[in-house]
Amino acid sequence: KKRQKRAKIIKILGFLLIIVLIFIIISLILPIFVIAKIVAELPDMDELTPRKQPLTTEIYASDGSLLTYLHAEEDRKIVPLSEISKYIIDATIAREDERFYEHPGFDIEAIMRAFAMNLIEGKIVEGGSTITQQYIRCSYISPEVTYWRKIKEAYLAYQLEQRYSKNEILELYLNTIYYGEGSYGVEAAAKNYFGKSAKNLNLNEAAFLAGV
Repeated sequence: KKRQKRAKIIKILGFLLIIVLIFIIISLILPIFVIAKIVAELPDMDELTPRKQPLTTEIYASDGSLLTYLHAEEDRKIVPLSEISKYIIDATIAREDERFYEHPGFDIEAIMRAFAMNLIEGKIVEGGSTITQQYIRCSYISPEVTYWRKIKEAYLAYQLEQRYSKNEILELYLNTIYYGEGSYGVEAAAKNYFGKSAKNLNLNEAAFLAGV
């Protein structure tokens, strides 16, 4: 009887072990399968067209003085990175993506940290998006807050980083993001908040805009 009882216990434990192993395998394989399916359905970066970004027109008098601005749907003026204050560049990287020059478009460390935080809170409170991912969200895909969008965002961000340098991506980002008060891009924000060009922003002004 003892042998039969022991054999029965071993049989039950063996069955439970198989169930646990199956669960572990499914838990590992299913996310990989889902991610692979999402990525396979995504278009290549070359097939995507960024959303059109309306620009602000400046009207000048015959003597060269600025008369007024004509805003499109968005108040925006594109400027090269060389015409943007180093203070705002450094402040943006420090706040939004401190490992910007190290990752390939997405930051696994930031993603895992955000995932843990969201798990604790029971809802999405942190995204873990890099500067490249934020640019992708603003220019190419919908802004809905879902894990599926994050996968698309990371994949497209990786592709974008294969085509552009870090500084080119940073320039695109700073000319795209919304700073509040109807200001799209750092040049419009600098003009609207401080009445000056982005290249003339000081440390405090840069810190303010990076925190908007």
